[in-house]
Amino acid sequence: MNFQLPPDLIQFIKDIDAFIEKEIVPLQKQDDNDRFFDYRREWARTDFENGGLPRKEWEQLLVEAKNRADKAGFFRFHLPKRYGGEQSDGADGRGSNLWMAVIREHLASKGLGLFNDLQNEHSVVGNFPDVVMVENFGTEEQKEELIGGRLKGKVRITFGLTEPLHVRRRCNILVLMLVAMLTSGRVLMPPTWQPTPSQRPEMASKDG
Repeated sequence: MNFQLPPDLIQFIKDIDAFIEKEIVPLQKQDDNDRFFDYRREWARTDFENGGLPRKEWEQLLVEAKNRADKAGFFRFHLPKRYGGEQSDGADGRGSNLWMAVIREHLASKGLGLFNDLQNEHSVVGNFPDVVMVENFGTEEQKEELIGGRLKGKVRITFGLTEPLHVRRRCNILVLMLVAMLTSGRVLMPPTWQPTPSQRPEMASKDG
């Protein structure tokens, strides 16, 4: 097995680093934006007087960084070409999972910064598992609405987990997955769950 990284991938990482130094580092340094990444970050990012929601300044900074990365051709890199990415079906593997694994490891190794934040999945090289999900399982209408909206920053796709009928035994945990479009509150997939044997009254043990 060949463990050598492709020369094109090595050069691409160098291009990312050069972009970060030119565009992202100065953006983080201006207007005391470092406060979002140093020991002050929890308070800087969170508007505690507004129910603990993210501060507008924080979200606006992330949008600006993503816009710069998108303009430079990095943000959508892992997406298919029809969505503005560079994912290739060819032998070069450009935009493949291998490339993304190396890129994400490289960015993570650089530490916390406006270029990459593992806590909220913000990165100048976008990670789009939700786009992949909709692309493979969504209807054409959903693809147009959700993927297009996601890339324009108008739609967020998320899921929630809860534990209905949960009791003290860990094996009795139920999982409820709800896929929703937060901007409108409209549920796109109805919540469904199946009880495990221990949660069915006729099969549950006496100790619950």
